Amino acid sequence: FLIAFHGKKQYEIVADLKLIGHKLSNQKITDILNNPIYIGKIRSKLCDGLVNGIHKPIIDEVTFYKVQRKLGNIFKSPYNS
Repeated sequence: FLIAFHGKKQYEIVADLKLIGHKLSNQKITDILNNPIYIGKIRSKLCDGLVNGIHKPIIDEVTFYKVQRKLGNIFKSPYNS
């Protein structure tokens, strides 16, 4: 998240990971960056939105939502991804 936060594009992250032996696609990086599980939340169809999970977040919400803005997801609902 911090790499994306500082302006690297998904394809640049994929290239960097490839150099150290990790094989992830652009789509997988996008899926990771769009997943609210990393901020301690899960998608709920019952509540039609995000709800707090029982797990602890591994990144803060400010960073997550700033990355969402950089990815062009500012008005996109997490349920439509």
